[in-house]
Amino acid sequence: MNILEQLETSTNSKILNFYIDTIRIEFSLQYKQKSLENLGKWHKLKKSDFKYNQIKKRLSLTELSTVYQLEDYNIYYYKRKDKQNRKKAIMVIFGLKQYHKDPPPRELISQIVDTLTYKVDFKKYRDFEIDLSFDTPIAPNYENLSKHYTTKILSSNRGTTCYINSPNLLMIRSVCIYDKASKNSLATPLYRYEATIHIPNPKELNLPIDDFIEIINKGMKQ
Repeated sequence: MNILEQLETSTNSKILNFYIDTIRIEFSLQYKQKSLENLGKWHKLKKSDFKYNQIKKRLSLTELSTVYQLEDYNIYYYKRKDKQNRKKAIMVIFGLKQYHKDPPPRELISQIVDTLTYKVDFKKYRDFEIDLSFDTPIAPNYENLSKHYTTKILSSNRGTTCYINSPNLLMIRSVCIYDKASKNSLATPLYRYEATIHIPNPKELNLPIDDFIEIINKGMKQ
C-alpha cells in the first residue's frame, strides 16, 4: 500500500464521507529534484502570471519566491527567499476533490507523494499537511460554531467563510468553512468544511478524524 492509499484509508469514517483536497510536502531539492523531473515537464511561472499570484494568495506566504508548475496540472512546488531554507521546497497538490473540473491524475499524485517521502527523515522535514474536506448541502450554523471556537467570519459576493485558526486540537492547524457552490458557481447548494491537518510522519498515521467530526457536528447543529 502506497502513502496516498494509506492516507485515504486513514480518513475513512463510518459516519461522514471525507476527501483529501490538498497535499503539501516539504522536501529537499538536492535529493528529490531529479526524480521529480522524471515525472513530467515542469515550467517556471513568471511573477506576472495569473497562476503565480493565485498561488501566492492561496499560500499566504510573503517569502514565496520561485514557483514551478507540472505541465497544466494543479501541482506546484515553490522555493523560499530566505537563505536558511534555500535547499528546501514545498510541493502543493490541490483541487483533488472538485465538482467543476477534473483533478490531477491519481497515479501521478501517488508517484509524487511516494517520491517525496521515500527515505526521508521526518525529524528534519516535518512539514507534511493535508486539507481534509467534508461537503454538505446544509448551511453551517456559524453562531453555534462561534460559541465553541474562536472564529473569524467574512462575507463577500462568493458567500460566507468561517475561519477557525486556533482550534487547540492536536494535529489540526486550522479549519475553514465556506460556500463551495458560490465559489465554484455550482448549480445546487454545497458547503465545505476543510481542516488543515499536520502529519508528523506519513508512515505512522493516526489522524484526528473524531475531532474534525465534532467540529462539523457543531456546525451542522440546527
